[in-house]
Amino acid sequence: MSAEEFLADVEGGVVPVDCHDHVLRIAFIYLDEGLWDGNGVFDVVEKLHARGWSFGQGELRFNRTLDIFYLAQLAAAIYRSTDQLKGDFPSPDDFQSFYTTHHALLHSSTWRSYYSTAFLTQRTTARFYCLPDLQDLPDSDSPLGLPRQRPPAHATKLPRWAHSVARTHRRQPSLPLAILTRLALSRLETTIARLRTAQHTSVPPYSETQARFWLEYMGLGSPGRSDSAKAVSREAWEPNIFGILVAQGAYDVYAWEAKYSAQLWEAK
Repeated sequence: MSAEEFLADVEGGVVPVDCHDHVLRIAFIYLDEGLWDGNGVFDVVEKLHARGWSFGQGELRFNRTLDIFYLAQLAAAIYRSTDQLKGDFPSPDDFQSFYTTHHALLHSSTWRSYYSTAFLTQRTTARFYCLPDLQDLPDSDSPLGLPRQRPPAHATKLPRWAHSVARTHRRQPSLPLAILTRLALSRLETTIARLRTAQHTSVPPYSETQARFWLEYMGLGSPGRSDSAKAVSREAWEPNIFGILVAQGAYDVYAWEAKYSAQLWEAK
């Protein structure tokens, strides 16, 4: 059955959506365009919920963190399957082979390796998307994501994080800025603490001053900074876009030097 036929049948009630694999296939089809358009996965999760579909069961049903987690897993698998030089992306009709190839990312119990049940069932986590509390998302251990020795490579870490937070706010404008900022800072602090506990001593201690500096620099909450005012496009959401913008000079990862001395910056 083609993707078009399957989607018509499930949306028309001919085929019941009664298992994880069906929800996954629907989400994969929706992401073919939805990953790049509008608010991305945040629009797709609303589309799923509007039809009564969720990856969660019982108290986890319609849990936004869980449902967006699987959309993010699908996005990671799509990136792994994409030839960006040629612009080749997986087809919605290739779901079975796609699922087989990326089963470890997508099966119904994958979330248990990333989220504790206690964390996932918290009211805030259920209502707003939160990063995992057990381990980082897939591919964050790639060369671009490994803890680095300073200087100078570590200089890109916080700017990259702030860039991601600012893009998230532009794709989920209904989430109050104060709440998004609080969640982002909290998750950053937790992640840094976990990395340092895991013997990654090259990771500097958490600094709210530094984090807020980069959030402001990346234009969080304002439309006037760099690419933030531009229309959302597929290119703007490619995983390497931050590196491209830095290389083009759109962002200065040493912008803090205009405001702080090195000693004061390190002490913050």
